[in-house]
Amino acid sequence: AQLDSSKIQQISEIIKIEPIEMYILCKLLYSCIITADFYATYDYISGKKVDFEIKRENKLFEKYEESELIKTIRKYENKEIEIEEINRLRSDMFLESENELKQNLDKNIFYLEAPTGAGKTNMAINLARILYKNNHEIDSIHYIFPFNNIIEQTDNTFQNYFKKYEDYVVINSISSMIKEDTNENLDYEAIYTKNIFNQYPIVITSHINLFNTLFGTGKEKNYSLYNYINSIVILDEIQAYSNSIWRQMIEMFDKYAKLLNIKFIIMSATLPRLDNLLKEKISTFCPLIKNTDKYYENELFKNRVKLKYNLLQEKMDIDQLIVEILKNENKKILIECIKKDTAEELYQKLKEKNSKTYIMTGDDNKYYRKKIIEKTKKEKEMILVATQTIEAGVDIDMDIGFKDISFLDSEEQFIGRINRSNKKKDCIVYFFNLDEARIIYKKDKRLEYNLTKEENRELLENKKFDEFYNKIINRIQEETESYTENNIETFHKYCKMINYKKIEEIMKLIKTNIVDIFINYTINIEGKEIKGKEIFEKYKSIYMDDNISYSEKKVKLSQISEEMNLFTYSLYEKQLSQIEGEKICGMYYLEDGEKYIEEGRFNKAKYLEKGEELFL
Repeated sequence: AQLDSSKIQQISEIIKIEPIEMYILCKLLYSCIITADFYATYDYISGKKVDFEIKRENKLFEKYEESELIKTIRKYENKEIEIEEINRLRSDMFLESENELKQNLDKNIFYLEAPTGAGKTNMAINLARILYKNNHEIDSIHYIFPFNNIIEQTDNTFQNYFKKYEDYVVINSISSMIKEDTNENLDYEAIYTKNIFNQYPIVITSHINLFNTLFGTGKEKNYSLYNYINSIVILDEIQAYSNSIWRQMIEMFDKYAKLLNIKFIIMSATLPRLDNLLKEKISTFCPLIKNTDKYYENELFKNRVKLKYNLLQEKMDIDQLIVEILKNENKKILIECIKKDTAEELYQKLKEKNSKTYIMTGDDNKYYRKKIIEKTKKEKEMILVATQTIEAGVDIDMDIGFKDISFLDSEEQFIGRINRSNKKKDCIVYFFNLDEARIIYKKDKRLEYNLTKEENRELLENKKFDEFYNKIINRIQEETESYTENNIETFHKYCKMINYKKIEEIMKLIKTNIVDIFINYTINIEGKEIKGKEIFEKYKSIYMDDNISYSEKKVKLSQISEEMNLFTYSLYEKQLSQIEGEKICGMYYLEDGEKYIEEGRFNKAKYLEKGEELFL
């Protein structure tokens, strides 16, 4: 029976439980109940024994420990070899973070702050290894990333050290639940169950999936919460979250860590110390690099790229920007725009003047992005126009950069794409002001601390991101203590009253409702033709097959999800009047999509006839 809010309040006061603890307790109980119900049903229908546990694997990190990379670091640690300076710095950070962790194994939340190109992925694997081996209660590791392109790169790295679908699995909207070459004799119920309950030693997934589990409502979102007990959670690029929920988020992480025995590792090149938002200063947080200035101020990281602000003297326009870009056209140039429409317009105009001009935005599929990234490695002269999708996790190394200003941490991420190898000279990033960032990022508190002010330029040049974030954190502190909709006591009240829907609404990472559209055309990948219509027909036949179980349907749909993603685009539901096509099987299908494809890319402007920017 459902209790009314006054009864819930009475109970929480009687048992003297804190609001967030009350929320987590009820959510965990719900997860346990639906988990037990699912397994009982599975056991009854299949007649198979249910195994709740994720088995600890003593040899999980064996291949990683025996890799050449780790052997080299150990030899350097033991002073057996000399290595080049950039790798010496990376190894120093690796060893420092390792030693700090070993001395603070009792802590719950760890910060890993290191410059772009410092090898955070490698450090994170090592830190997870130490926690896993030193705490025998821990049985699972969750790597959480903001974008699918970083998930793809991490997946590629992990295949060097772990067995996919045995040691680890990727769980997102475009990954198969099983190997491509798996035969037809499959236990679909078992495969689906392992996937939705995250029953693997290592899971690579997205920020959205994590937030759905910790704060979402509904059965499927809560199944995996049970398996976050006794786990390690590694969060990459935490600054990508809206800072309007930073305080709520860190309070929740702190409580989840204590109550469910979760060890959080939060890592980024620009890392806000979110524990400063907590009312009570506690000792469960631990920075793993004590003196980050030692690395940020090293010549190899700090002065790898020269920063130029002369283009900020006046408001920029596209034609003027083109003139500045073409002054450097004998180099590899990267330009970042903050609006997709601007990026598309700039690309079209630059292409008329330089045939080696390319573009990459969030609208482009995996294989197009891969092709462009390969070009950046082969070409000595080219121009690449991009959006924010280029900032985090994209493995490119350019000579010259032009960036429309937004946030200091965003500028730093962009700088990380220039002279990444640190083997070039005269590499420069020029900042300009073309589109109004406030239109895109609305109420983000970082906007007022931009590069139009001299003091903020100094923070960026000297990598003083702690000073930058302290300003943001002070603003958040003021807002969450004042009488606004973002007041922290209001949030606590929702937790105390077990208002799941309200908590989910506050903590939702993407606030806008979206729909998917499938563009039918033919893609040629390495000589192989993939026809959209054939993929969609396969999708439709599985989706509408009432003769197979729900589990079989979900597994089979996951097998074609990567191919489906080549043709699928997300857009805002509020603009449905501008969408062509018929809604079939949960998405809009556009039969004659070929007319909107140019140079292997979907021409959004042509499709929308210069309408509002709809695509995410």
